Amino acid sequence: MTSLPSPPKRHRRRIVVIVAVLLLVSIVSRWYWPRGDARFIGKWAIYDDDTGKFINTVAMDPQGNWREPRYPLHRYWIRGDYLCRSASVSHAWNKHKVLGPHAAFIASVSTMLRIGYVRYEHFEFRGEDELMLYHTLGSHRYRYRLTRIPE
Repeated sequence: MTSLPSPPKRHRRRIVVIVAVLLLVSIVSRWYWPRGDARFIGKWAIYDDDTGKFINTVAMDPQGNWREPRYPLHRYWIRGDYLCRSASVSHAWNKHKVLGPHAAFIASVSTMLRIGYVRYEHFEFRGEDELMLYHTLGSHRYRYRLTRIPE
């Protein structure tokens, strides 16, 4: 007598498909999950609080992107009372023959992994449309006033 043929391995295939679908869903949901704090989302004007001089504008979005006109490659996140902002990619990187074409990729990967230079700034809200950032560099303490620009 011959032995019966073995049943097809549908169970193993089903497990592999389920794991692959779960992995894909987790990657996609992580990619589109909001990373920014809702209080910061919007366009802001930055002023030096000591002199009142206008410095720059910045736009913060729900994905944790901090966009400035000159240096668009920033990320931000919140840790307790600190606003953490990634360092910008300098123009020297962009002009470099080898690193230039890859500057945006290098900046996004280093920020995503939270490595490289990170700037910590203590923040405090003064109402919904005004934010104070404090940054200490050496012995000097910088104070920046951000005011929300209506859209």
